[in-house]
Amino acid sequence: MIHLLEIRNNRDNNNLFTNYYSKGLELDTNAIIESTVKLQGLINDDQKAKEDNRQWSVIILDSEVAGAFISMLIGYLFEGNRTASKTSYFFNHIDRYQPQISITIHDTLKESYPVNYIYDHEGTVAEPDILLIDSGTVKSHLTDLESARKLNVKNNGRSRSQDYRNIPSPRATNVVVDPSERTLSQMLHETKDGIYCVGMSGAAIDAASGIIHLNCQIGYYIKNGVKESIIKEPGLSFEVFDFMNSICSLGNDQSIGYRFMGKGRPLQNCLIGYCSPSIKLERRDVYGT
Repeated sequence: MIHLLEIRNNRDNNNLFTNYYSKGLELDTNAIIESTVKLQGLINDDQKAKEDNRQWSVIILDSEVAGAFISMLIGYLFEGNRTASKTSYFFNHIDRYQPQISITIHDTLKESYPVNYIYDHEGTVAEPDILLIDSGTVKSHLTDLESARKLNVKNNGRSRSQDYRNIPSPRATNVVVDPSERTLSQMLHETKDGIYCVGMSGAAIDAASGIIHLNCQIGYYIKNGVKESIIKEPGLSFEVFDFMNSICSLGNDQSIGYRFMGKGRPLQNCLIGYCSPSIKLERRDVYGT
């Protein structure tokens, strides 16, 4: 049994919320209490937060923001029908991908993750683990029967639809970013001037231009490793390769989350899981909006 709960603050007209996920016969009441306490902390900080539109050269995304955001990127960039039709911005300009670190990203089917199945919606036996990026090197796509044929690769069984009334297409399942041995505290301590973003309230990708817009629930201005002030709903914009090439450090604090993500016309919403550590970006022209 899957338990998916959104714990939301319905007061003060803000976008603060946290998600609870578990599998099993019973809810983990302690975990729900922890999620509620975390949300209350965000609410308290939000009341003290101020607008801040400065430019940022260093950005740290917490594991929730990083996981949700990278799962969106994988959906837009690595799903085989986009690549086969040459509408994937990433694969159309892949020579621009020059990562700073050896990041590894999988699409994984696993009992403990939000999405798990043996056969996809076309009846193909799904590969349990697809290595999309291995130590910074692009390795694979997410395919259905048609896109695998067009790309001349083995179909890995990622055809999914919202329900029986919709035509299936390649979709991400659980996007997993391998952690490192670094702690979030170390990444924060080493930041001389930057922002730490917690919780994602929204994101959008322009598939044609590769521009990504990310809205976070709350941010913390970091000065010489110390949180100095609280920033209200920081907005960030990236170009796809600028984001991928700016990742300079990964944490060890993986956490499992989920989103229902849309695709196609008519829009189909599918459950997408993710598991990522915190991620640190360092570049010259990251900017807040």
